[in-house]
Amino acid sequence: MANKPYSYFLVLLISVLVVLSGTEAQSRCIEELDPTAQCELSQCRAKCFKKNGFGSCIEKPLGSDQYVCTCVYNCGPSSF
Repeated sequence: MANKPYSYFLVLLISVLVVLSGTEAQSRCIEELDPTAQCELSQCRAKCFKKNGFGSCIEKPLGSDQYVCTCVYNCGPSSF
């Protein structure tokens, strides 16, 4: 009777592993929107929202006062 909790745990562990192995992880894509234009945060987020992503103004090149709209979004299942 002492092995019964271990049996439940083993069945639960195997079930979780089977479920996790069957799921497809999504990979993230990063895209610069309008790389030649100065980034305005509200417009950047609005454009990126259309891709179901999150837009942010990133300084490029580092140390300058130029910012580029960078969009991060799900672009499909990863292939690994």
